[in-house]
Amino acid sequence: MYRETSIPGIADVMKKGSGTQLIAGVIILIIGIGIGLSLNSVVITYLAIAAGVAVIISSFLIIIKQYDRVFCCMIQKIVVRQRLWQFSRTYQIRNYSL
Repeated sequence: MYRETSIPGIADVMKKGSGTQLIAGVIILIIGIGIGLSLNSVVITYLAIAAGVAVIISSFLIIIKQYDRVFCCMIQKIVVRQRLWQFSRTYQIRNYSL
C-alpha cells in the first residue's frame, strides 16, 4: 500500500492495482497494434486498440473511485469535529479531541 499524500488523516490510496492495470493496457495496445500491422489485419488492430483503451480507462476509474472514498472520509471527519465543537460550545465542555 502506498501513501498518495503527505496530509495526515487522509486514508491511504491503493495505486498498486490500478498502476498494473494501466501498464497492462499499454502493453495490450503495443503488442496488438504490432501484431495487427505485421499480419496486415485491420480487425486485430482495432480489437487491440479497443481492449487496450478499455483497460486504461478502467484503471483511471479505479483511481477516481478510491479518491472519492478518501474525500468522503475526510468530509465526514470535518463534520464530526464541527459538531463536537458546537456541542462543546453549547454545554461549555473543554478539552475534547478526536
